[in-house]
Amino acid sequence: MFVNVRNALVLFTGIFFVDFFSKRLLYEASIASLNTGFGIFPSSPVLIAIGVLITCFFFGAAIIAAYRSRPMLGHLLIAAGAASNMADRIQFGGVIDYIPIPIFLINANLSDMIILTGLAILLSSLRNNA
Repeated sequence: MFVNVRNALVLFTGIFFVDFFSKRLLYEASIASLNTGFGIFPSSPVLIAIGVLITCFFFGAAIIAAYRSRPMLGHLLIAAGAASNMADRIQFGGVIDYIPIPIFLINANLSDMIILTGLAILLSSLRNNA
């Protein structure tokens, strides 16, 4: 599974741009969420800075995993999704959410789904290693 850095960078860039441009295409039908974390917490410069640091951590962990020939897909998905959401925050002051999830009364976007998928992969790999 994605064992070299070049593949990691290509995947990261691809995920980032697919999400980035899907938000721009669906901007008219979307909701700008000025809060963080599925619109739950109020946005602030401190939380944005923490989000950037978390993105860098997961991207770095994916690159380190690639050098060590370990599975890194979970880290990479989390980093790519977080980076795309951070780009929205910097450009629009909020995240563009275009997928309504009525069961939980929230709106989401492709980045949120990518982050959750990455988290599920990480948790699954931890369970398999235990």
